[in-house]
Amino acid sequence: MSITDTTFTTYSKGYTSETFWWGIRATYNNQQAKDAISQLRSASVDAGLITAALFWIPQLGSVTGITSAYLENLQKTWSQRIMAKALFWI
Repeated sequence: MSITDTTFTTYSKGYTSETFWWGIRATYNNQQAKDAISQLRSASVDAGLITAALFWIPQLGSVTGITSAYLENLQKTWSQRIMAKALFWI
């Protein structure tokens, strides 16, 4: 009879990484890259909705608008690179 602890689950960051003096290099496989792109797209939409809700407060709306635009640009760049297979692969 064995006892298995099912209450503890490990967290996966969704990519493998190497640490260097200048930072971290992340390596994604195809599915991990697609998942990350999907999460970036979702975050961009959420930030866009917050921007629309904060229309009457320009200082906050502009910050969330810039964040939304950055996330959208990052997601598009990753999508183009995955089409060209230019992301690092495992």
